Amino acid sequence: MTRPLVVLFAAALSVCPAELEKDPAVRVALEDLQEAMAARGAGASRLTLMQVPDLGEQEYEWRNEPALELRAATPLGAAFGITRLAWLARTGQPFPSPARREAPALPHRFVLTDLGLADTVEGPPGDPADVARVTERFRSKLREALRFSQNYVMVSGMENYIPWEEPVYGPRAERYRRYLAAAVSAAHQLHLKLLLYGDEAIFLPSWLERFQARPSVKDPRFWSALQEKYRRLFRAVPELDGISTRIGEMLPKYDFQALDLVHTPEQEPSPRIEERYRTYIRHIQDVVSGEFGKLFVHRTWVTNDWEQHSVPDVYRDTFTPQVPVRGLLLAIKLTKQDQWYYGSAFNPTFGQTPHATAAQGELYSGYHGFGTIVDFPARWFGAAMQHARIHGTQGTYTTFPNRTLLAPGMFYVWSRLAWNPDSDVE
Repeated sequence: MTRPLVVLFAAALSVCPAELEKDPAVRVALEDLQEAMAARGAGASRLTLMQVPDLGEQEYEWRNEPALELRAATPLGAAFGITRLAWLARTGQPFPSPARREAPALPHRFVLTDLGLADTVEGPPGDPADVARVTERFRSKLREALRFSQNYVMVSGMENYIPWEEPVYGPRAERYRRYLAAAVSAAHQLHLKLLLYGDEAIFLPSWLERFQARPSVKDPRFWSALQEKYRRLFRAVPELDGISTRIGEMLPKYDFQALDLVHTPEQEPSPRIEERYRTYIRHIQDVVSGEFGKLFVHRTWVTNDWEQHSVPDVYRDTFTPQVPVRGLLLAIKLTKQDQWYYGSAFNPTFGQTPHATAAQGELYSGYHGFGTIVDFPARWFGAAMQHARIHGTQGTYTTFPNRTLLAPGMFYVWSRLAWNPDSDVE
């Protein structure tokens, strides 16, 4: 049984049933469509939105006869469908487009950004007025993520939010978490999930002292100290949907210290790279996915092309059956090396194990000034995304675009390829 959700007559809007009238995601999408139609110079138009039970969470379809009608099962699916119509309205093609039904080929689409907080040793003030100001500004990024059909947003700066038991960084982190909790709430209002991103292993020396731990992968107390970071984080911000980490490139600051989990020399017998990496993944996965049921997204990136990120044998020996697949998603760069689309092969580690993967790509080409020179790297990352999809990837992972030249346009092309890797990039 279908029922109408929204009827739009140009600028006039009536909603049925009433509970969807204030759905933030639907309203953001409708505002986007109205702006697109106004820019197109369209006259009075009508869109009827129907709720149907036989579509997926992110799926939608529209029909043109006798009038434009969009069908979806959820508010998120409706929002994605309406924003899709808005993008089509911006083209020079006849509108509305022929009837079609669309669902994302890649259900997990991540975009990395930040909360817009100044990263200082003192930290933010954390008063209600400043939390509200920063959150409102962050909402604009969330709206952009929705418009570009992303369903996961990640924010950087993990170490700023951990509940450290330390006289300076403990209260500092508590103030930071006020902003994080507000950001999670804002994301959930748009039916988006929010994850926290950071490098590992980064810690305060006093944290290891509390566990009588040495910065060593051979010390079981070190792993306990690392696990406790995430226990305390999820207890402090239980609404957080998960975390994303990287151990191949660490950038500590202030009083934080770092341990290269993979390459730091250890007394013999020193664990192999594969064993070190696997030990890290399993310890964090046990807490994040096992204890709290959250999503653990891990970037396999490292600053070379002869380890787990780029070599299938090393990847397979790292992510063995000892690493459970539950709650784990491995983000692999599309290219074997860094963002050198003109000189790097496609990454051969996609599809090497049963673990779920996401295809991580850059919106710019490193050889062309990271987006400051006009080029069109979509030809390369589009082909690479098809390669990843053929080998079973289930998602995409990129950073929020800057405002240099074609960057927003590249983000649009990326978002459409994330929805359908077989799209024509031209």
